[in-house]
Amino acid sequence: SCVAFLGVGLFALPSGIVSHGFAEVLEEAHQLDTDDLADLIDENKGSIDKLHDEVVLVRRPLGAMSDRLARTEDGVRGVREDQRRTLELLERLLAQSRAARPRR
Repeated sequence: SCVAFLGVGLFALPSGIVSHGFAEVLEEAHQLDTDDLADLIDENKGSIDKLHDEVVLVRRPLGAMSDRLARTEDGVRGVREDQRRTLELLERLLAQSRAARPRR
């Protein structure tokens, strides 16, 4: 019983004190990291807001350009279709003129 009491006094009590101190040091380090991160976020909030505003300003003209591009693509498809039909008509006319020409 005396040995157990000495064991607790020599080993358990000091290890509890050391582990409690270690836990406090870890908590302080964690709190410092959290504070640093919060400060960094606060410092960059203005930059983030400015970037957001710039993205909003750029998005509008991009949407308009996208619409114009879609209309241009539709127009190009229409021109290609007209060219294809014109080529078909020219080929038919050429075939008809060859067929109508007298043979020598």
